[in-house]
Amino acid sequence: MKKTIVTLTTLTSSILLVTGLSLSSCKKGETGPQGPAGTNGTNGINGNANVVSHTFTVTAASWTATSGNSVQYTEISDNTITKDIVEKGVVLVYMMSPVSGGYSAAQLPLTMYPGTAYAIKMEYTASVNKIAISIMRSDIQAPSNPGTLIYKIVKIPASARLQNPGLNYQDYITVKKAFHLVD
Repeated sequence: MKKTIVTLTTLTSSILLVTGLSLSSCKKGETGPQGPAGTNGTNGINGNANVVSHTFTVTAASWTATSGNSVQYTEISDNTITKDIVEKGVVLVYMMSPVSGGYSAAQLPLTMYPGTAYAIKMEYTASVNKIAISIMRSDIQAPSNPGTLIYKIVKIPASARLQNPGLNYQDYITVKKAFHLVD
C-alpha cells in the first residue's frame, strides 16, 4: 500500500510538472493583419430590425360619426402592432401635413385651435393589429369630417425603447434619425 501511495504521488507530481512547464512555455504570437470587412446587413424596410413605421392615408369616406355625432372615428388595420409592442413597447402616431418640399409631423394626441370658440382634439388608442383615431370638439358639437389625412405610425418594441431613454418621441425627425426610419 505504501508503494501505491508513493507511485500515485510520483505520478501526480509528474503530471503537474509537465502541465506547468507546458503552460509556462506558451507565449502569444504576433497579431496578424486585420481580416476583410464583412458585408453590410440587409436594411430594414421602413425602419430597422426592431422599429417599423408605416404611412397610412385615411380618406374622407373612412371616417364615421359616432352616435350623437360627437366624435369622428376611424380604424387603421396594422398587423405589425403586436401584443408585446402594445404591452411593453410604444406605438406612436403622427399626423403628416404636406409642406413645401415634404411633410410636417405632429404627434397625437393633438389639440388644434381653429378659432377662439372651441378646440379640436385628435387622439388615438393602439391595440393588437389596429389603431383607432378619434376627433372631437371641446364645445361638444359634432366635428366635421376631416377629409383625407395622412398618418405615420411607428412601432417600437421595449428593447429599442429602453435603449433610447432620453429620446424626444414628440419630434418625428428625432425619432426618424434615432431609429433610421425611411419615409
